[in-house]
Amino acid sequence: MSIGGQNRIRVLCVTPVGPEGMGGVDRLYFYMRQYMAEKGGSSDLDIHYFASRGPRSGVMSIFSFPRRFLLFIWLLATRSFDVVHVNHSTNGSALRKWALVSVAKLFGKRVTTHFHGMIEDRTYARNPLWLRALAAMSRKSDRIIILGDFFSCQFRERLNIPAEKLTVIHNGIPDFAGDAPLAKEQDGERLILFAGEVGPRKGAGLLLEALAGLKQQAKDWRCVIAGNGDLPEYQSMARMLGLMDKVRFTGWVGSDEVHALMRDAAIVVLPSRIEALPLSLIEGACAGAALVSSNAGASAEVAVEGRNGHVVPLDSAAITDALADLLNNPARLRAMQVESRKLFAERFRIEQFEQALRVVLVSVADRRIATSPVVSVA
Repeated sequence: MSIGGQNRIRVLCVTPVGPEGMGGVDRLYFYMRQYMAEKGGSSDLDIHYFASRGPRSGVMSIFSFPRRFLLFIWLLATRSFDVVHVNHSTNGSALRKWALVSVAKLFGKRVTTHFHGMIEDRTYARNPLWLRALAAMSRKSDRIIILGDFFSCQFRERLNIPAEKLTVIHNGIPDFAGDAPLAKEQDGERLILFAGEVGPRKGAGLLLEALAGLKQQAKDWRCVIAGNGDLPEYQSMARMLGLMDKVRFTGWVGSDEVHALMRDAAIVVLPSRIEALPLSLIEGACAGAALVSSNAGASAEVAVEGRNGHVVPLDSAAITDALADLLNNPARLRAMQVESRKLFAERFRIEQFEQALRVVLVSVADRRIATSPVVSVA
């Protein structure tokens, strides 16, 4: 797929599955393509998309990559691209993307890399092969895009990447709740929404423990847990905690259903242990929900303590207290809901993402790279 004409900067954009993928990275670029199509394309860019592994995932992706790698080489050899834009994460993704970046540089291409992962402290201590590949890929890149200010320290101090290579661009989504009232109705049972993988990484067990405590501290609430994962285990846990009258598990739901739940939610909660820049918090802000989140990754750049929600430690009692504070203080809850919408408009609209990415790609193609500290284009 391409957008644009012959006189525009030609960009080869590498994502995991390509235009048909709906994982986090591919969904981000789906939103961008949709936005660009609605506005009639770009005057600067002609973007072609390439799937680095295709629809296969897990171990099977190892077997599909050699064929994709050869196709990538053929594209570089037969077509003229000004910039190769590589989206990458951690583990096997970093190894595959290091190979792609290395080949692109051999062909003399300008390269931007867009980091979507999260690196834990224990990973740095082990220093696995993929982490060394990430550092090598970063050194080869002409510009590195990170999702939030949180990640600048990781790249500068731990990977020894100079600050002038780093640009912060927050993920963006379409505004699916522009017609919603700024503050939500307070009557009836207020909805607490968890949207994500139901498992330990997203803190599903911690949330259930917190909700058990919340039954003693606040009234007139219910919780929907929307996402796939080990549902029988967590349904059993909810039953043991006496929560089946308060909690509903939906299983996996599509984006339209998630957006409808977000519009109804008074509070969106995400006590994750590992995150980059969580989409569910951005969607919650878009829909005007107050946010309760851990500080994993750049989560605290969406859920801003005291402004549109609470940032809590990974402790069920702390999560209970944060939820109870909002439910028992309607004026505070309403004010934070209003601030969520404002924060979304300030930082996380798809228009802002597209514009910021375009600025970086045009700058790199023209061989003009700023020498300023980490720049937040939001």
